[in-house]
Amino acid sequence: MIAKRSVSLDGIVGATGGPSVLPPVRVYLLGSVLTLDAEGRQIEMTPRQATVLAMLASCLGQSLTRDQLIHGIWGDDPPLTAVNSVQVTISGLRRQLRQAGPGEFVLTARQGYALSTTTVTTDLLVMDAYRVIAADARSAGRDEAAIEALRRAIDLWRDDPVLDIRAPFADEFRLKAVERHIETLTEWIDVNIRCGRSAIVIERIRDSLSRFPRHQGLHARLMACLHNSGRTQDALDLYQQLRSVLSHSFGTEPSPLVVRLHQEILRNEYPVELS
Repeated sequence: MIAKRSVSLDGIVGATGGPSVLPPVRVYLLGSVLTLDAEGRQIEMTPRQATVLAMLASCLGQSLTRDQLIHGIWGDDPPLTAVNSVQVTISGLRRQLRQAGPGEFVLTARQGYALSTTTVTTDLLVMDAYRVIAADARSAGRDEAAIEALRRAIDLWRDDPVLDIRAPFADEFRLKAVERHIETLTEWIDVNIRCGRSAIVIERIRDSLSRFPRHQGLHARLMACLHNSGRTQDALDLYQQLRSVLSHSFGTEPSPLVVRLHQEILRNEYPVELS
């Protein structure tokens, strides 16, 4: 069964600068796992099918062996029925994806399986494509284009990655996806700072810190933006708050980057930048 789902397709079309043709299947991993056909209709999955699909989509175009799938689902203690369960799940997954139209979606590789890159794409792949576009734009001195590409990349983030997957695979993937998201976010912030737009990114940084409160790179960027926007005391207060939390909770001091920015703010250097 394919259920209707209102999800924006923006960010998928033409992300690599090529023809704006949607692939038959798009898998969203940056939030709860969501699979849509080209019309934006959700393709329903069982929890096990969603887990296997997420594993294959996380390394789109690469194959995973049967043993890798088993470990990703059950860890070091798989049931005796694991091999048969994976085979049944793959068969069911193929059946569900065929609802999106003709074509091969799950390919059989040597001792394993892979998703076809011609019929499937992911929000993670699109995010990386936008990062490449941004890097090229920055190299060409087109900061406005870089800012727009990075904004589109970070807007693909909906919630914690593979939020609804409960399997050993999910924990490792989640950490890596969060790291890639924060790298993209900090790139966007840094280009805005260099373009003199510190004030407009302050709320986005605060929102991100509510989700990643221990990320000192985000704290550093918020300090810089506050100071650059004429709110120097707020920046200094933020430093003291961070230092207090780190000292009392972890027995550590702020990172060298945070300390350097604090010193530059105390010297009233303007504007302060991260690179």
